[in-house]
Amino acid sequence: MVHLSDKLQKLDHKDKKFYLIVNSVVYVLLILEEWSYDQHYIKVSKFEGDKAPFSHISESFELLQQDVQDSLESSISSKVNSLLSGYYKSTWTLPNKLDTITPVCSRGLMELQQCLASLSSSLAPDTFLLIWSNLASSFQLNFTNKILLKSQFNLAGAQQFKSDMQAFCGIFYEYCSPSYFTKLKSSLEVLTLPCETARLWKGEGSSSLDNLVDLSEEQSISLPPAEILRILKLRADI
Repeated sequence: MVHLSDKLQKLDHKDKKFYLIVNSVVYVLLILEEWSYDQHYIKVSKFEGDKAPFSHISESFELLQQDVQDSLESSISSKVNSLLSGYYKSTWTLPNKLDTITPVCSRGLMELQQCLASLSSSLAPDTFLLIWSNLASSFQLNFTNKILLKSQFNLAGAQQFKSDMQAFCGIFYEYCSPSYFTKLKSSLEVLTLPCETARLWKGEGSSSLDNLVDLSEEQSISLPPAEILRILKLRADI
């Protein structure tokens, strides 16, 4: 197992041999799980005092699989976040919305899309599922904490950010349904409310959060009233 781990560490993530070994590890784990239900191996493990058939070797393979998964996620996150570093520092009071997504965001999303496409064709489906879902959650959290909840927006800036985030979510629609990003999409709907509507909602919510319940339900926005009011307060133009 140590030799296998050393071998993986020496291989580049672009090397086909890397993914052959990773997928072999996944296959071995599946076989060991299947064998663990076999009565013969159950009797043997009880005789030898093991807690379950192949438990020790399975744990070793699972640790190796987790190390590989963490390594891939870290590598992709590092590359993409490096390209997005300028985007995280953007200002969002804009004279007008662009016809395309923000250029500095586009570069980061393009890298993310290419990485996911490569992993999708190289990894076993279950392993890829874990990686893309973790990356989706991680970048969604970054966009929310580093931009959405820390910036001041006017309507044009809010619309631009929404357009960028729609491009981000769209990358993952090949692997999941749009409902995966329900909270982010609801936040963007609140952020991009027309000025008069946003002003009304902000006033109603400041009087009583309960006033926002009916208003948000009419717009099919699935956010707690307190979060809606918090987002509305990010609008510098109301």
